[in-house]
Amino acid sequence: MACTERGLSSSEEEIIYALADGLLQFQSIDVSSCPLENKLGQRLDAALFNIENNLVDFDDFTYTFSENKRFQTPIQLYEYLLINKPDEELHLTHGDFCLPNIFVTENKATGFIDMGRGGIGDKYQDIALCLRSLRYNTFKNDDKNLLFDVLGIIPDWEKIDYYILLDELF
Repeated sequence: MACTERGLSSSEEEIIYALADGLLQFQSIDVSSCPLENKLGQRLDAALFNIENNLVDFDDFTYTFSENKRFQTPIQLYEYLLINKPDEELHLTHGDFCLPNIFVTENKATGFIDMGRGGIGDKYQDIALCLRSLRYNTFKNDDKNLLFDVLGIIPDWEKIDYYILLDELF
């Protein structure tokens, strides 16, 4: 696992290459006949269900990339997310692309677990949770652009922030 002592003993650059490899593996899969959806509408419906049924641990609310956003209640966060929905770039997503859920060997992602929230969704959901997991697992991530360079994209920090915030409701 990417978060084990062995995985974390790799350099940050090696882990980022392996995680980017995993993200690209998901993004390369044809979703035209995929029956599973993880689109924003379904995610927001599930988030509201969690709020209405007191399933959100708001005391465990973590950081965001834009620290200036403050929400006093889960419903305030939900309303913000509802109003600020980004356009989706649909691909196959893992749904919880964090270091504990990715197996890596020699700069390659070789296995995935905990895919219960996987399906067709915005690729930035996986990217956002990947970045949050890198930070959580004590990587300095001094060169945040390395992941984006390997993915071949320009980062959309608003979407990254959005999907990290959305994940707080799960």
